[in-house]
Order: sequence, then C-alpha cells, then structure tokens
Amino acid sequence: MGTFAISCDLLDQDLDHQLHHELERLRAHKATDSLYFVHLSTDNPHAIRDHLAQYIGERDRIVVVRFIGRPACKFAYEGTDKWAAVNVE
Repeated sequence: MGTFAISCDLLDQDLDHQLHHELERLRAHKATDSLYFVHLSTDNPHAIRDHLAQYIGERDRIVVVRFIGRPACKFAYEGTDKWAAVNVE
C-alpha cells in the first residue's frame, strides 16, 4: 500500500472531467487546483501513472510521487491536513 501525490496540468479541456471522475472514484483528496493525494493498494507510482494516462489527453501532464512521511501544507484546501493525518504513515 502507498500514499501518493498526483499533480496534473490539464490542457485538453475536453478530457478534464474524465480524470476528475477517476480521481473521485479512487477517493483522492484535492489539495490544490492541480494536486491530489490518494492512498492506494499499490506502492508503484508507475502503475498509477499508466492507469491515469487513459483519462488524459496528449497535451496534458501528470506526475505521480509516492509519499515518504507526511506532507507539509500551508493554505491547501480544507480537510487536507486531516486527510494526511488519517492516510499517511
């Protein structure tokens, strides 16, 4: 199991909603406009990137980073610190 930060630049607005629906399905927490936190049953960021790639366009960008420890946040969206306290070891 692992906890990940997913950053995305969605330039292809036609596919924007598809990625957001999948992140909701995965129960990801939106920390900022383009950053999500998610806790999953895998510890492989490459597998997550490959899975999410089907929901983005050719001009879009996505980066997946596995957490090592709790993130330090300031002015993140409401509930971010609480989400991290519950989901990050």
